[in-house]
Amino acid sequence: MHHDKRNRSITKAITYRIISIMFDSTLAFLITQSAEKTFILVVISNIFSIFMYFAHERVWNRIPWGKHSIDCK
Repeated sequence: MHHDKRNRSITKAITYRIISIMFDSTLAFLITQSAEKTFILVVISNIFSIFMYFAHERVWNRIPWGKHSIDCK
């Protein structure tokens, strides 16, 4: 079975957050037309997203559906 190396996973997470921040910023600016409000909204949104992602991961770790054992030899 193929598994990503840690550096690849970290890079994917960082690039995903950069893309998300760019999208959030563009959308917030189109709505608010204010750099200050956009900044505040994006910071709040991303802080909230970190906690939501953590909670989402913890819930999915408790769900056995789709999991299987990997033999470590």
